[in-house]
Amino acid sequence: MTYKIQDFEKHQDDEAVIEWTRIAEGLAASTNQGRLVPWLEQRVSKKVLRIYADAVALSSKRKYHVADVGDVKVRSSRTEGDRAELSMCMWSTTTGVRDENDRAVGDDEGIWFRQDAVMSKASGQWVLTSIDGRGGTCRGGPPT
Repeated sequence: MTYKIQDFEKHQDDEAVIEWTRIAEGLAASTNQGRLVPWLEQRVSKKVLRIYADAVALSSKRKYHVADVGDVKVRSSRTEGDRAELSMCMWSTTTGVRDENDRAVGDDEGIWFRQDAVMSKASGQWVLTSIDGRGGTCRGGPPT
């Protein structure tokens, strides 16, 4: 699973954005494998891990999967010291779950979902400590 960051050049040096992307790729891989990939446990807080574990279990039970390549863009990223606040946008068509017939689950095809996240750096490693997917959507047309 790979997530392509729109305008990557603008964000390639943003450690928090890069790590958020890796974590999102790990969740996608977990969804496709039907179990959490082991390294994900060290990259997310226990609170986020519970959310992810429940989502992966449900996806496995219902035979959901995600595409091999997903599109994301950075709405905003602010890092102060060992704390980062991100607002990320995920293209629903390439990052949303799909059923066993490859149909989108839900009615939200062709939009940018927004996810706000907080990350903390400890011992040199960024950890996703909080996520909020209730942020609605982001503006813009399909990924380029």
